[in-house]
Amino acid sequence: MFKSLKTKIILVLTIILVINAAAIIYFTYRYVGRTMLQAEETSARNVLRIVQINIKGMYNKLLFDKINTIRQHRTRLKELNTIVASGFEKYAMLDETELMPLDQAQKRALNWLRSIDLKDDDLFVLNHNGVIIAHSNHKMRGRSLAAIRDTKNRPLAVVMKYDNLSSGGDFATFHWQHPEDTSDNEGKRLAYFTPIKKWHWTIGAVSDISNMEAEALKDREKGITELKRAFDQIKIAQTGTTFLFDGNGAMMIQPRGEQSVDYTTLVNAQTGNILMNDLMQAAKSDNKSIRYIDSHRTDKPLMEAFIAYFKPFDWYIVVAAPLQEIRSPARHLVLQQGYIITAIFIVSLVAVFILVIRISRPLDTLTRYAKDISSHDFTNVDTDASPIDDLPKKYKDEVGRLAKALLFMKAELTANIRDLVAATAARERIESELDVAREIQMGILPKNFPAFPDSEKPGQRDVLDLFASLHPAREVGGDLYDYFFIDNRHLCFTLGDVSDKGVPAALFMVITRTLIKTMAEKNRSPADMMSKINSILSTDNPNCMFVTLVIGILNIQTGHMRYSNGGHNPCVLVKPDAMPAFQEELSGPVVGAMDGITYKELELTLEPHDALFLYTDGVTEAMNPDQVLFSDERLLEELSTLRDQTVEDVIAGISVKIKEHAGSAPQSDDIAMLMLKYNGAK
Repeated sequence: MFKSLKTKIILVLTIILVINAAAIIYFTYRYVGRTMLQAEETSARNVLRIVQINIKGMYNKLLFDKINTIRQHRTRLKELNTIVASGFEKYAMLDETELMPLDQAQKRALNWLRSIDLKDDDLFVLNHNGVIIAHSNHKMRGRSLAAIRDTKNRPLAVVMKYDNLSSGGDFATFHWQHPEDTSDNEGKRLAYFTPIKKWHWTIGAVSDISNMEAEALKDREKGITELKRAFDQIKIAQTGTTFLFDGNGAMMIQPRGEQSVDYTTLVNAQTGNILMNDLMQAAKSDNKSIRYIDSHRTDKPLMEAFIAYFKPFDWYIVVAAPLQEIRSPARHLVLQQGYIITAIFIVSLVAVFILVIRISRPLDTLTRYAKDISSHDFTNVDTDASPIDDLPKKYKDEVGRLAKALLFMKAELTANIRDLVAATAARERIESELDVAREIQMGILPKNFPAFPDSEKPGQRDVLDLFASLHPAREVGGDLYDYFFIDNRHLCFTLGDVSDKGVPAALFMVITRTLIKTMAEKNRSPADMMSKINSILSTDNPNCMFVTLVIGILNIQTGHMRYSNGGHNPCVLVKPDAMPAFQEELSGPVVGAMDGITYKELELTLEPHDALFLYTDGVTEAMNPDQVLFSDERLLEELSTLRDQTVEDVIAGISVKIKEHAGSAPQSDDIAMLMLKYNGAK
């Protein structure tokens, strides 16, 4: 049954439609549900903001009234004290001008104070010990303020002493029982103290501000009543509610319809904690919301609550609604959407069935053609008509385009396979020629070691140890080395690196090596040899190729060596009792780039057992997969480690270290090394 393409397409499309329908319903339900929750959350938080604004307005009004009342008291007390202080100053002047004795002036001043008729405020005078010596109420005379502290916990008798006060006076708030008050409660007093420093007295004007707190409580109760009316008008979902309680658990405004519920003992079934404690904790969290099970209701709904905390009153405002009611609109919407999707699903299946029948017929023809094309001989020209030739004209849709594509593919495969056959033959010919070129290149370089094994010239075999190696980055390369005796006493050796790679570099290398060999027969100066080679190479060099080159001539009897370095890496002198060191001096720039350059000759004397190491930049610039270079420092370290071994072992060891460093990274440049060790004349 499922081998039919038509059945498979219908089945796949049916599954896709079902998955799409399920995904649409699922994600719509989630999105709508989330949107409804977000909308309700936004609404609830807006309600909280409005309630907070109202509460803050009520708080600001209470605070303003309190501040205004205090300000009135302070103004009245200050004015009263100013008047009394002014009167006392006049009596003090009588004493200073000796118009009246001191005790008489003070007595008259106190009598004048007692004669002042005050309704709501008290006036008194303190001596330097903090004892009341005069008061508008005679019952207060003789009382000490030593035991009284102000609201800042300062001893009143000390801070309000005449010599501790500023000249303009100071205010203080404290609790003090009035002599006319028969209760045990000490009233809250506001006092203004002014110093009479000439007599060491302090004048105090006191006002009772206890009734301000009671008035504030009455105003706050009125505000709570107004808030309750506002809470009754707020509607969240179907049965959502708003309530208010303080930090002590006292319910200021009960939830609507739940007047008999004791929230101080109500447990949150979600956490097992007292619900009020969870609400207070959530109010001080970042989210300021909580979910709880309303266990006192018969249906025990899961509630979503949003809480705000008003610190000045220590009040907690809560807006809560059942989650089931919030999600209900989403369920109704998804149900309606399900009916619509089902109808679309049926219509789509019918359309798919008709479309699949139309597509499946020509697809059978295309399938057979595609199956047979694998056995077609693309090397021959096919003049026979194919069974799909008429399909592009008959079908203008994807089927026609597919048939046209198969015909085009067949034609392109025929052409490409022919081209591939020709290209393969050409590549094999080139690879064969490159193999021959590699054999020729490697064949012209000396590679029999130890060097001069069959030399008949006296001393040559024992005086020197020499070894060299070359590893091209491609089939052929541009690095070169060579060594040969010019006569019985002089060994000529060279190592260079052509600027390019591949066949051009190999040809340039062969030319350079031939020139060195030719020049050495007629000249014993490496600098002159390099100058002439540079002139020849730069004369006809259309590709601007060049070579970095070292040419040296060693006197095997004395160890004296003359050499020239044309832009090449510095040679390394390896001594048995010292760290290997670079010979940094250059004779001139690269060879072959520009005519007319005169190269300087350098000199070096090798002591017995000294060695000279020459290399190309493929050694120090070998990179690992992280593109870290082998480096000059690493080369010196490895030469120092291997310096006691034979020259062949040294070069082999350096080659191993380069391969270990490169790891999986491909060789990016030719690598050539030459090392000669001078053993001393025999």
